[in-house]
Amino acid sequence: MGWFAGGSPVWTRVGTKVLQIGKTAGSWLLKACIMQLFLTLFSLPILLRWGLPLSWLTMLGNIIWSPCIALFLLLSALLFFAELFALPCALIAWGLEKLTNLWLMALSWGDSSNLVAFADQPWWILIWLPLGALFIVFSTSKATTRVFLLSGWLFVSLNGLRLLTPTEIRCSIPYGTKNLLLICQNGKSSLIDVDGSIRGGKAGSFAIMLLRTELARKAGLLSCDELVCTQPTPRRLLATQELARALHIPVVIQK
Repeated sequence: MGWFAGGSPVWTRVGTKVLQIGKTAGSWLLKACIMQLFLTLFSLPILLRWGLPLSWLTMLGNIIWSPCIALFLLLSALLFFAELFALPCALIAWGLEKLTNLWLMALSWGDSSNLVAFADQPWWILIWLPLGALFIVFSTSKATTRVFLLSGWLFVSLNGLRLLTPTEIRCSIPYGTKNLLLICQNGKSSLIDVDGSIRGGKAGSFAIMLLRTELARKAGLLSCDELVCTQPTPRRLLATQELARALHIPVVIQK
């Protein structure tokens, strides 16, 4: 009964503790958002230069999985030292196994539809992305204002990069020792094997990886609408179909 008498001090202390935990969690979340927004803006020029896509879920994934990475490293270190000094480690191994299974399950949910690519731009345009982020971080100390301004700057930057990507493109894309022809017009993109450049095997797999980055750098594309094989032979057609599957190209045309 004493718990509820005189303004129920126990529940008051519990409520105060809950509020403190909520305030601490909110402060951590704001700081995590600021860090992720800042790092995204700072790394975007590097991603564009290397022809790497950006995931819309990057910031959310980093915020969620950063504690999991810290826990994984902690458990791995504990397991190492337990094995080193011959200490019981079954519980640590069990926890590490469960965390790894959870991680692998989350990775299986991955979907390439969350990825977006932007064409590379001149350095004097890209430099404004990190400079804007630095200006925002150093011009205000209020966390909510930083999140709002960094989010706005990221939104403006991504839309600006999309507007700067040309809609009419005709260029060569390196593939192995030769080139493929990329044509983008009327909202349709075609990748054409003009002189039988497409090949399979290990060399073809490496060329596909480089081709994917070049598509992103030159045209802001992760795939194309169609792949055209101009000199089809059974072996070359098989390599063309392999390339189409790797780049998720829905249509293969023989000419």
